[in-house]
Formats: sequence, C-alpha cells, structure tokens
Amino acid sequence: MASQYSRGRDTEYKCIEELERAGYRCTRAASSKGNWDVIGVCPDRLLLVSCKRAKNERLAKRHLTSERRRLQLIRTPTAVRQEIWVWLDGQGWLYQEPVDEDSLGAVFGQIYGPALAALRDDAKKLLTATPQTIQFN
Repeated sequence: MASQYSRGRDTEYKCIEELERAGYRCTRAASSKGNWDVIGVCPDRLLLVSCKRAKNERLAKRHLTSERRRLQLIRTPTAVRQEIWVWLDGQGWLYQEPVDEDSLGAVFGQIYGPALAALRDDAKKLLTATPQTIQFN
C-alpha cells in the first residue's frame, strides 16, 4: 500500500508531465507545508499549482472548495496564475481550475511590472538555455 506522501508525489509528477507537454518548464516545490506543489514557467506566465488527490468525487469537491478558499487569500502579480488540480483515483484529473482573481491583481501588476518583466526575461532564458549558458543579472 502506497503512503500518502508517495500518492501525493505521484500526483505532482502527473501534473508536471501534463504541463511539460503544454510547453512549461516545471519543478516540484517538494514541501508538504508550502502553498503550491508544482511551479511551471513559460515565456509569458508563471503557474503555481496546488495538487490534490481524492478517492471519490465528494472528497474531490471538498478539496477544491477548501483549497480555493485558502489560495484566494494569497495575492499574486497578474502574470502569475494559481490553479488547483484534483486527481480522482481511477479516473484522472477531475478539476484543473484557476483560483478566482479580483481587481487587486491589476494593482499588483502595476506595482510589480518591472519585476515581472525581469522574471519573464529569466523564464525565456531558462526555456532556451543549456546548463552552460544560463546567466542571470
């Protein structure tokens, strides 16, 4: 019988596989106490994914609702998107939903615009770089 840790880790790897097929470069946060489990980078977006796993649809819905409520309290810049992915055992991804955003995202975008541009530039470098050519300012 697999441990809860290994079941959760396997779910995170499934998320990474799917995001990489969509063109993201990904990493696991590898911290059971963090806000997000998978971080995906593409040239125009940073994606933060919270992965959950459920044995039935009722539990999956509960995970989605509670996680959305928790993540809505975390404000992120506009180029950063938070999503919740819930894996239903025996079926696959039941939910892959964005966390609802509000108008504060626009304010953060104005404040952090230059920093986001630098982050986007670094993401482009990572997407096109080999290990020998990576240089950050």
